[in-house]
Amino acid sequence: MHAVRPVTAPVRLQTRPRSSAAWLILVLMLAATLAPACSDPEEQVVDQPYIPPDSEGNWILVDNIHSTKQNPDLKLERNNYNYQGMHGFYRLFQQLDTHGYPYRQIAWDPNEDTRLTAEVLKDFKVLFINLISDDQPDFTQDEIAAITDWVEGGGGLFVIADHTNVYHHAERLNPLLATFGIEVLFSTAVDSPPQYAINSFWVKIRSFADHPVTDGVSVVSFQTGGPLVTDDGVAFLSNAGFSDDWIEAEANPGFYGNGRLDPGEPSGPLPVVAATNFGEGRVVVVGDQNVFGDEWVMVGQNFEIVLNIFEWLARNEFADPHLRDLRTIDQYEVGFEVDHSVWNIGTNACSGYFPFYINFNRAPSMQARGIVEFTGKERALVFTDPTAAYSAAEINQIKGYLKDGKPVVIVTDITRAGAGSTQLIRELLPEVTFHGKETFGAEALPAGEALVATQEAASEFPVSSSILEVAGRRLSGQLPIEGGQCEPKDTWRSYVRMVTADGGTPLLQADVDGQTVDLARIYEVDGGKVILFLQDGFWRNETLGWERMVPTAAHDDAHQVEYAFIDWLMTQ
Repeated sequence: MHAVRPVTAPVRLQTRPRSSAAWLILVLMLAATLAPACSDPEEQVVDQPYIPPDSEGNWILVDNIHSTKQNPDLKLERNNYNYQGMHGFYRLFQQLDTHGYPYRQIAWDPNEDTRLTAEVLKDFKVLFINLISDDQPDFTQDEIAAITDWVEGGGGLFVIADHTNVYHHAERLNPLLATFGIEVLFSTAVDSPPQYAINSFWVKIRSFADHPVTDGVSVVSFQTGGPLVTDDGVAFLSNAGFSDDWIEAEANPGFYGNGRLDPGEPSGPLPVVAATNFGEGRVVVVGDQNVFGDEWVMVGQNFEIVLNIFEWLARNEFADPHLRDLRTIDQYEVGFEVDHSVWNIGTNACSGYFPFYINFNRAPSMQARGIVEFTGKERALVFTDPTAAYSAAEINQIKGYLKDGKPVVIVTDITRAGAGSTQLIRELLPEVTFHGKETFGAEALPAGEALVATQEAASEFPVSSSILEVAGRRLSGQLPIEGGQCEPKDTWRSYVRMVTADGGTPLLQADVDGQTVDLARIYEVDGGKVILFLQDGFWRNETLGWERMVPTAAHDDAHQVEYAFIDWLMTQ
């Protein structure tokens, strides 16, 4: 058992799945609130020969015999909306390989019945088993024995689980994990928004045991995961969390429960990450598939905890510097501050900025992170319409970035700006003047319809820039906003705010029947740059769509203009 901060000891759970027609309620609710965490698998076969390690080192073996999902070859790229590519592990393994943790992959060859054996495992420090594929071979008893013996002799086993037996992974993993005192449950980890979840299923884990795996970690963000049975939990749900049992029904392909706490479902600080010693070896199980994929690994301290896990499993927890403190060479790091914006970079609601955030990480030389503190390490900050105000100390930290010559990007709509956006504009641009229906200053924000008119049209508006490559592109926000999971339609009407601002340099403008309106301006402040987007409907989900929505012809320009902005930002 580990000392826990700040919750009580973990609870052991009952694991029997239940059946109920109530699953339909959750299916409908999920469709309205979040992108499926584990659907549309599109497994990618690793079609390359296995090559044993050719040197000493912290070698990692990636098991593609039992899982072909999200392997290290798959990466998030521009204009690719394939599920496995968006959630591939390329960035994680790039960091590992760059800093002394090389890896090999071993795939199943049906002609040879490739298996994990003592001979295969002997030269590796860590065995990584991602979420099990139900169309791949199950573990044999010989493989379970070989893995167990290897761990007992000093190996490090890292297993990724998920929610409610999806892909039937739990029933395949539990025979392997039983020897180590860990069980994957047939349920979903649920917690209470906004402090402990983005929505009930995308939990924010803020309670941790004191352990090398959780060193330097204050929040980890799951995209629909599951709780574990273990006496060696190191990360836990809050006291308001609970285990939502799987409703086992043929008509419930998403492997979900009903999303509510029912009688008999355990609640409280349930473990979602386990770290245990076994003989001379170590085992870690994490209860979510997507937490370390390219799309989400840089949010909160997901990156920090997964690098801690590999260090601990390889017995390098006393390394100086730690893996988590090393940066991938030649990457431009941008921090998206999340706590004051209710983590709106991770919601598929029309008001959110999920694809906007994801698009930053589609650039190979860009590393966009969802940050919860201002460390000064980032080369730029982005604020997506924060709704909560910042403390005086936080404002001074933000100003410190400007004094270091770094850009600060404020993305908002001045007609409905959140309290945090309004405060940032007043603090960083106190002299700015806007022109709408009348002239007004930052003290009048949010401006509302009384000060700024909205122009609607049947299609987007032409945009121009002397800085960005946007020739021939068109932008707008989209109306009406319908539903929880935003999926813009070509029948929606376009709109733009009829506003301009004084000072600075125009970054992006739109033409509305011969009248120029400002979309964004650049201001030189204290040696840095404040980039203010006065309106941002084209950056929100209302235009960019939900997480994996392939843009229609009418909405693709918004993605392409964002790429142009990102490319320019990396030159600053």
